[in-house]
Amino acid sequence: NSQAGAFLNIDEECRKAKTALTLSRGTVAWEDLVKFQADRYATADTLMSTIQNVHPTVLQFSCHGELHVLWLSDGRVEREQLVSSLADYNRSLQTKERIRLLILTVCLSGTLADELGKIIDFVIGHGKEEVRDDHAIGFTRTLFNSLGQGRSLAESFKAANLASSAFHLVARRANPERFFLPIPENDDALQRPPVSLLSAGAAQTAGTKTFGFQIDC
Repeated sequence: NSQAGAFLNIDEECRKAKTALTLSRGTVAWEDLVKFQADRYATADTLMSTIQNVHPTVLQFSCHGELHVLWLSDGRVEREQLVSSLADYNRSLQTKERIRLLILTVCLSGTLADELGKIIDFVIGHGKEEVRDDHAIGFTRTLFNSLGQGRSLAESFKAANLASSAFHLVARRANPERFFLPIPENDDALQRPPVSLLSAGAAQTAGTKTFGFQIDC
């Protein structure tokens, strides 16, 4: 949440994302595959260092935003600055370590999603309008529940999009019908590094909640 905007229920969105992902197979089945992490007080200084430490393949931002800025705990971050930092980060890594899916449950994030779609395989943004908190939570819950059931990103996005039709998927670099999370019953999934889900944001007033998880796919 940011001082410039209304309170965002970051804790509830994080909790429902985790519950939704693990619902169909149970938490125990995912223990060696998914690691959920949270930083609810992200700042401009800590955001990229946290991403660099976690190396998420799937990353989510949920915060207040304007057309050209995002609001973190300590204030605004310019859109161009964020795009440049994430581009440098992705270019510095091998393909399997890069961010592959970025989810923006952020007001006015459509233009940002289009720009990030040039450097990240899949980006979900929210058009040019505000995101209601309950829509963001519903979208996140449905998306992760569908991915956790073994459905593709394309199918999961269609299901989650019913929560708010303003969300759109940018997929210029890869096919979302071929993007899946490793599910517990697959033997090869158990041989992969654990998925690390990062949540960063501010419990009060400004900013960003990001969460993401690392997968090898």
